[in-house]
Amino acid sequence: MSPEEQTPPDEETPASVIWMEMMRREAAKRQPTLPVMTETSQQSEPLERLETPPPQVDPDPLPTVDEAALEVQRQRRLERRRKKRRQKRGSILSGIVFSWLIVIISAGLIATILSWSTSPESLSDSLRAQLGQGGSSSQGVSMVLAMTEQPTLTPVVTPNHLIRIGILAGHSGPENDPGAVCPDGLTEAEINFAVAERVWRYLLDRGYDVDLLEEYDSRLADYRADLLVSIHANDCRDYGEYVSGYLVSQHDMRPDDGADGRLMACMVRHYGEASGLSYRPQGVTPDMLEYHVFNRININTPAVIVELGFMKDDREVLTTQPDRLAEGIINGIMCFLYPSLEGEAE
Repeated sequence: MSPEEQTPPDEETPASVIWMEMMRREAAKRQPTLPVMTETSQQSEPLERLETPPPQVDPDPLPTVDEAALEVQRQRRLERRRKKRRQKRGSILSGIVFSWLIVIISAGLIATILSWSTSPESLSDSLRAQLGQGGSSSQGVSMVLAMTEQPTLTPVVTPNHLIRIGILAGHSGPENDPGAVCPDGLTEAEINFAVAERVWRYLLDRGYDVDLLEEYDSRLADYRADLLVSIHANDCRDYGEYVSGYLVSQHDMRPDDGADGRLMACMVRHYGEASGLSYRPQGVTPDMLEYHVFNRININTPAVIVELGFMKDDREVLTTQPDRLAEGIINGIMCFLYPSLEGEAE
């Protein structure tokens, strides 16, 4: 407090005035930044100064738009769009080119394959003449022949040990069935076995899987093989005339154009050539057409029965030439197994 403030008030000053003065002073201490409003200052302070409003502050101005930057961005967007269009056109073009390449390559491969599979002999004379136009005719034909020349192909041949053959000696076996018997004791069974044994031995020596079967062999039940040949001979009766020749038959229930028919055709041809005997198809009997072995073997096994000749009038060839007869049987078997080689021989 200042010295004036410490001076005790006049006794004539009322207590309420003193108290109010003290309160104003206390308030002035708490707000030092504001001037203490005394009665004197209130009278001397101009009224206009107290009523002057605070200065107005302008708000922040709006940022200006950069037109140059916007133009740059717009140009960039346009460039990206042009680039995408160019890439799309390029991919479409490359796809078309690739498709054409595939077509051209495929056409070349097809033409090459067709040229390999076309025989030179299949070209007509007129076509050769047309191909030879524009130059030498012989030169044009030679070019076509060179283009269509076929590569040499090695035929696939089944190994011998994988080919199974059944050779049946008629009337052989434990039943001691001689078959037909001549007055001097010559039996059909011994003629049949002599030929069958030679065929079996020949095939066996060349590596074939070959079975020498008896008339009622237990192995005949559902017998499976590439072929079966049953060898027999005709009877020794006197027919009152010269009766000679051989017979071949398949099962009457098998188709003529099937495997059995092919085996029969091969046997007829080659056995006749080797034996020198004539073929007698009219002499085939129902017993041959319904031969019991045909009904026992597997249905997929081609089979024939061969009557080598008549034991009376063909006796000499049957008893003295078993090798020739075996050769005819063997050639008939080879004809059936290798038809392509048979065609070349012709």
